[in-house]
Amino acid sequence: MALKGLDIFKLSPKKNCKECGSPTCMAFCMKVAQGAVALDKCPYFSEEAKAKLSEATAPPMKTITVGNDIKLGGETVLFRHEKTLVNRNRFAVPVCTCMDEAAADQKLADIQKVDYERIGEREYIEFIMVRCEKDSAGKWEDLVKKAAATGRTLILNCTCPECAKKALAICKDGKPILNGATPENYEEMSAIATEAGVTLGVHADSLSELHDLIAKLEAAGNKNLIIDVTGKTIKEEDYAKYSRIALICTLGAAFFITLFVNDVIGYISTIVGAFLPGVAVAMLLGRFWKRVNWQGGLACIGSGTLLGVLILVLPSFKNWINATMGGPAVPATIISLVFGIVVSLMFPADTTPDDVRLKHVMDDRRGTVVEKVAAAEAAAEEEEDL
Repeated sequence: MALKGLDIFKLSPKKNCKECGSPTCMAFCMKVAQGAVALDKCPYFSEEAKAKLSEATAPPMKTITVGNDIKLGGETVLFRHEKTLVNRNRFAVPVCTCMDEAAADQKLADIQKVDYERIGEREYIEFIMVRCEKDSAGKWEDLVKKAAATGRTLILNCTCPECAKKALAICKDGKPILNGATPENYEEMSAIATEAGVTLGVHADSLSELHDLIAKLEAAGNKNLIIDVTGKTIKEEDYAKYSRIALICTLGAAFFITLFVNDVIGYISTIVGAFLPGVAVAMLLGRFWKRVNWQGGLACIGSGTLLGVLILVLPSFKNWINATMGGPAVPATIISLVFGIVVSLMFPADTTPDDVRLKHVMDDRRGTVVEKVAAAEAAAEEEEDL
């Protein structure tokens, strides 16, 4: 939060000694508030006043130094065009214990090839993220050693305290980032990171959990933190599975409605009025609002479907909706929109690009078709052989 000159002046020594180069303490405080001079130009501010002013004038994002004097954070704006970005963006490449040894070795070798100079700045991959999967933790130490041998700064992505200790015993002198503090293990991971003198990465499934977790870590005295705000998203390989589940649920709902209507017109009006608004709102939010996530999409469809079910099983409620609002379409749309927006804001945004999601779905479906064609051809060949 920016302080005004008068706020700083209240804590100043008010000597008007001119040793800072300003004619009065008031003039000096106004310059400090504008960022024209540093507070330490005045030798008479008390340590208590310096502590208060340093905390109040600190940027909203703390500056973290990792690796070979690589600075992260320290930003005062979200976008560069608003003012400027203090520290440049960095590049990282992931390797994982789930990879076979040859693939991991090849990836580490390729990292060394990306190193060139552009407009007076060295462009290269500064970080290697080494991820530890539970079912392949036996490869962890060897992979950390190989990654550390490249000379790049490591991001140790693991949630197992024992694995973290083993990795830091290998590479803590390189000032890596230990990324793996969660609501379940934060106390032990914080103690490990503090003892090794490294930065701790913090992660939780939702922003509210993340906020509470950071508050606990800072209360315990660890403010050397990097926040992972990606949240919990659907795994890439599950996109096709969930699209099939959604299709089955839609068909099931369509057949379910036939139990409560006696004619085609009633069936169509119920589908269009009560069930389709949730699906339509989910599609429109996904198309035009980048902040929406899969939780918000499910909330849209679920709330609209719930309203439709209530209309079907409660005739009195249906009559009231028809009498006051002319049908279920308007209330279903409003309820779906409200639930979709609120639930989306409760969870982190999904950062997976739209083209990546579509590619996974289409590749899976294309693969399924290819498998069926191949099976049919094999069966045909067997029949010919017989």
